[in-house]
Amino acid sequence: MGLYDSKTGEVLGRTACSWFQITLFYMFYYSCIACFFSATVSTYYHLMDAHRPHVIGEDNLLKNHPGLGYEPMIDKGRESNFVYVNTADTEFNQKYIDKLNEVLKKYDGSQQANQTVHSTVGDCADPNPLGANPGTFDPLLRPEKMTACGVNDQDLMGAGCTKGSNYGYTGTNPKPCILIRLNKVYGFKPEAIECGGSETADMKNNSCINNQVHLHCSGAEMGDHDNINRINYTPSPGFPVRYYPYLKQPGYLAPLVFIQLDIPRYIPVSIVCHAIAKNIKVDRTANSKYKHSVRIDVLVD
Repeated sequence: MGLYDSKTGEVLGRTACSWFQITLFYMFYYSCIACFFSATVSTYYHLMDAHRPHVIGEDNLLKNHPGLGYEPMIDKGRESNFVYVNTADTEFNQKYIDKLNEVLKKYDGSQQANQTVHSTVGDCADPNPLGANPGTFDPLLRPEKMTACGVNDQDLMGAGCTKGSNYGYTGTNPKPCILIRLNKVYGFKPEAIECGGSETADMKNNSCINNQVHLHCSGAEMGDHDNINRINYTPSPGFPVRYYPYLKQPGYLAPLVFIQLDIPRYIPVSIVCHAIAKNIKVDRTANSKYKHSVRIDVLVD
């Protein structure tokens, strides 16, 4: 049987009139589906606010409890939380250095200065960060809630965590630097815990500063505690509350903290960092999988 029947004039079992009718039907059918889909999408976009999520606060899946993230993260796969520093392979270590340079490029002072001129980023610097009463910045001095506070990239460069020192990933005795950030949650306004309370007791070896979401990093297990010589924090062990709440302000950059690890070579060490505030719930139980925290496994070879 061929495609064309010369006796009846049918093609593939249908006459020309039949093909016209079925083609017209499916054009109408799929046009209706397309119109219905377009109307659904249009309605969705008209109901959705471009500047804020539809569900925020405790009703959001994040429950207004931001977690922590870190850089450099060069492997997005299964072992993404592993930082391996190979003193014999500078080309391999360069991946970490390049990743940190990429992240910090957004924090370049000249770019923020240009945004400041156009009033999208304000100067919210603490007027007395290390004076007699450190960390007493009044959050009300923030220009306005829709003006983002600028981040001074030079404040991050210290204690060996500089571009010139390759962020501690090179040399015969590497002391790698890792950037820690508090993940952005729309509308979250941290309630700072004053220094000296029971909640900040673990920070006795750090320079605790008020009006911050405190950051505390330590060994994940007892053996890890013994293998950590020192952890340095730059510019301070925490995230100033003046950067919050995040409301999708133009030019907003989340504050960062550099931690520099002084650990022995050839021994893998697991670091866990927690954010500490009155309204951040930290679950440190074995089954929590470090919820609202971040775990980083580090090996200096």
